[in-house]
Amino acid sequence: MKAISLQSPHNIQVIDIPEPPDPKSNEEQVKVLYVGVCGSDIKAYLGSSPNVKYPVILGHEMVGELSDGRIVVAYPYTNCIDRNAAVPCFSC
Repeated sequence: MKAISLQSPHNIQVIDIPEPPDPKSNEEQVKVLYVGVCGSDIKAYLGSSPNVKYPVILGHEMVGELSDGRIVVAYPYTNCIDRNAAVPCFSC
């Protein structure tokens, strides 16, 4: 699968990364449809973010759909997903 990798400030490359593993029974897999560019992505690109460790894959603000096409019970009319980038998992 393809990803946008910021190798260093002002140095973006499209790279191949491994496909994610199949989700566990308590997980969902999301097919990413669109990815936004946010302020932290721009700061990383410009080299003005002290917290960025290069290389880094950009694009943490995304919209997608459940990859198996199921409808989410909490959202009964769609399988569209919006990832909340403000709540970190602290494990990746």
